[in-house]
Amino acid sequence: MKKTKKRVISCVMTAALLVTTIPFPAIAKTSGNLYGDANGDGKIDLLDALAIDKYLAGTAEDNFQSANADVNHDSMVDSKDSMILKKYLAEWDITLEPDILTVSFYDGDRLIDTLQAEKDSPLQEVPSVAKSSKENAVLLGYYTDKECTIPFYADNPVTENMNVYAKYQELEGTEELNLTSFAQMDIASDAAFDIVQISEGTEPENAAVLEVKDGSAPVTISITDEDGDGIYTVKAPDGFREGCSYELTLADGWAFHEKEETIRKVSFSIAMNEVENLKMNDDIIYIKDTDDIDYKVDGTTYPELTSEYLTEDGGTFEYDESSELEEGDILCIYVGTNPTERDSADTAGLLDPAVYVKVTDIEDDTVSFVPLDSEDQDKMYDIPDNFPIHVDALPEEDAALLRALYLQTPPLTLRAYSEKTGIPVMTLHYRKEKLLRLLKQQI
Repeated sequence: MKKTKKRVISCVMTAALLVTTIPFPAIAKTSGNLYGDANGDGKIDLLDALAIDKYLAGTAEDNFQSANADVNHDSMVDSKDSMILKKYLAEWDITLEPDILTVSFYDGDRLIDTLQAEKDSPLQEVPSVAKSSKENAVLLGYYTDKECTIPFYADNPVTENMNVYAKYQELEGTEELNLTSFAQMDIASDAAFDIVQISEGTEPENAAVLEVKDGSAPVTISITDEDGDGIYTVKAPDGFREGCSYELTLADGWAFHEKEETIRKVSFSIAMNEVENLKMNDDIIYIKDTDDIDYKVDGTTYPELTSEYLTEDGGTFEYDESSELEEGDILCIYVGTNPTERDSADTAGLLDPAVYVKVTDIEDDTVSFVPLDSEDQDKMYDIPDNFPIHVDALPEEDAALLRALYLQTPPLTLRAYSEKTGIPVMTLHYRKEKLLRLLKQQI
């Protein structure tokens, strides 16, 4: 009985080998390989079995595809691959497909997406932004454990079905699109706004209220319908003041012409030519660096002083004119051109070091110094009474963040400030961007 069965199998395979071509449909794989297509012609047929046999006999043709010929996925082409392919062509219950594994991505218990990869091959992708996005949160990365301590890398081979977990940083609040106002910046002093009445109520003369936002003098506005077409014009008969900021709010029953009826307010500023009304305090003493001056900071000597070398402990330097200095003086130690005389068009010159420090002690020709604290920094600028910036008081935590990032010497990076305060970097980034937008708006 066994001999008969063997003969039947042998006859079937012999008959199959006599057929010139028996095509089989290709199935796309994650790797892109068409397993069984040993000759690379895009089909799986007896020519592929012959190609493997020629390879094993040492007479492989130039078009031989070893990756496709490895139908049992053991990283080699041998007689096992030849036998498997021939059984497949004889329509045995055999598959040439590799093991396909599933990687499931989760946000806690919420399934984000599932992706597949061949066993022992890298996934090479993660869920799309559209699927992984989460309201009021920033995706920090993926991890192989729920506690999010072991990072997941898409380039690593996948050896089994697995779950991967997303880690998010929650944001401190959201900014919603405001559909009740619009803004116009740097417009002409004779600017005008057209408004229309959309319901009964407030009389035209009271249809709009102007508020000065920068502390400058009040401005009188007029509201008239000169053409009698129902479109009223709001303007300042004497013109708005250059460089000033305003807010125009409409009364109930009124809307801006050709804008959504929900928009009831416009913030605008009037253009003004730039003026240099912010200057350094005259009490600052400028010392130009020379080859004769060296600086000692934390036991190290430097030929020039930069913010990179400056530490909280400060340092010392030898100065022939130390007798002209006093304890508490603010010094600007610079290279090249005096900072007060630098040309904004000279980009290279603007990059020359200029470090501001405070004198703490003078002994003979040795001058000791430390970085400026926040009180010293406030003394650096002679701010005029009419300086056009009026910013509401910031919470101390926000003010401290801005001082650390932009005012102290040396300034801190977000990561350094995070390590100092324990506040996550992404939270600090969000706060910084929000504060900068606020300051820009106010300015």
